[in-house]
Amino acid sequence: WPVDAETKTTRSKSRFNKVVVVRVEPGKLDEATLAKSVEGVIAFSSVCTHQACAVTGWIPEDAMLACPCHGSLFSVGEGGKVLGGPARKRLPILPLAVDADGMLTVADAFTAKVGPAAQT
Repeated sequence: WPVDAETKTTRSKSRFNKVVVVRVEPGKLDEATLAKSVEGVIAFSSVCTHQACAVTGWIPEDAMLACPCHGSLFSVGEGGKVLGGPARKRLPILPLAVDADGMLTVADAFTAKVGPAAQT
């Protein structure tokens, strides 16, 4: 769960605040993703964009996040791009930064709306 650095409030009241944090070699991140990471550490929403299941799978050899519910796969190096499965929308990124004390912090809001894509 994210924690507000100033108030120390844990943002646990909504399942849409869940994040998954991974670390990969910075050279494996595209330019846009690298800009939202810190030394290869990147945070994504862990709410699948298919039907809001928890994205809990990690495939390290391919740097992919996986949703165990319906099999959607997301590329860490390409900013949460959908690589397979029924999801149609990439996972939103939670941009990171390092504060003056060297602590990892949230730099901005999620890059897109968290949760499933609108059904058409």
